[in-house]
Amino acid sequence: KLQVSGTAIGTGQVNSFFDQNKNSVSLNGFFKHDFDKISEDTYNNIKFDGYYYPSIKDTSINIDIHLNQLALSTIQPLVKGIFTINQGTATGDINIKGNLKKPAINGLITLENVENFKVDYTNTSYEAKGKIQLSPGQIEFQNIILTDVTKNTATVYGNIFHDNFSNLKLDFDINFQKFMLLNTTNLQNNIYYGKAFCSGNMGLYGPPESLTFEINAKTEKGTQFIIPLAGTQEMNDISYISFIKIDSTTKNNMPKNNLAGIKLSLNLEATPDAEVQIILDERGGDGIKARGKGNISMNINTLGNFEMFGVYTITEGSYLFTLQKVINKKFEIDEGSTIRWNGDPYDGDINATATYKQRASLAPFFPETTTESSTSTSTSSSSTSSGDNNKRYPVNCKLYLKNKLMHPDITFGVDLP
Repeated sequence: KLQVSGTAIGTGQVNSFFDQNKNSVSLNGFFKHDFDKISEDTYNNIKFDGYYYPSIKDTSINIDIHLNQLALSTIQPLVKGIFTINQGTATGDINIKGNLKKPAINGLITLENVENFKVDYTNTSYEAKGKIQLSPGQIEFQNIILTDVTKNTATVYGNIFHDNFSNLKLDFDINFQKFMLLNTTNLQNNIYYGKAFCSGNMGLYGPPESLTFEINAKTEKGTQFIIPLAGTQEMNDISYISFIKIDSTTKNNMPKNNLAGIKLSLNLEATPDAEVQIILDERGGDGIKARGKGNISMNINTLGNFEMFGVYTITEGSYLFTLQKVINKKFEIDEGSTIRWNGDPYDGDINATATYKQRASLAPFFPETTTESSTSTSTSSSSTSSGDNNKRYPVNCKLYLKNKLMHPDITFGVDLP
């Protein structure tokens, strides 16, 4: 029974013949799944034949390997923590020459029926098809086509460089159109999460223990991106209105996703096709839900630190304003309101106007002024005016948020349309 890094390849047989005159060993054989159940030769997953020359130091082996629907899960141990491969096979021919310690491997492999190929960090799964070229020290991915759950595609070109399959280094370039790049929840990544469909380009490079994702993209329809900027504390000491302030102590106590080995550099052109949610108070519910436009840069280093730069201009959205469990009002954000980041996402600046529409009496603004000396005519006139003021009219309650996003200066106003 043949295993690679603990993964079963199959059961088979190896035949060898020693030629004393040539001082060589002739080898051939095969391996297949369910060896006892299947006898047909076409079900051999691996067939091989070649020679071993024990007296020749540098070129002691020359073996041809023929793969027929070999399970790709065989290579899962090599990419653990980066990709998850549960389904799919590889078919092709490989030649191994050189010595046993550092063989030279050449070949061409075709991917077949690859489904649920998952990028672990983004939790996105794809179908894949294409060819892989093997050469000494290099695995080249030639025009690999990835298909997401919406049947949109991305094209992958890239290489895995290695030193006899150790010291791996990845170098990939991926072009995509309306493609799913993110599919996470707050349990998988509490720094940011959601679903992201984008058009653009992504570079993926570096060793597996220190990968860099470099993304230049524009958001597309279906994107819902959530940034939780607050923990779950309550507002206990309230003087009129108090917002949670994320100071250095709070930041250190907030849970951080384990991003050791991952560096993300994202340059994003936000469009109104994407919905952005910024959670300011997870327990109370305060937060901004908006659509807008702007160029946003985000950087995450291997320590889990999160940086944001850019201006986001809101075209439409809402602000849920809560105060303990007494007030819970949803304000519509006026077009042109902005949020600006200059590094620390917890120290962003907001300049926004939000409106809550309702019907209300105007009497508090026009109190009755009748006196006992009023004539019957004036009394009648005052009564009519008072009656009009007590009617309910459309009123826009204005909420103005200025300065720091996490603890803005808030003022109120009333607009009579």
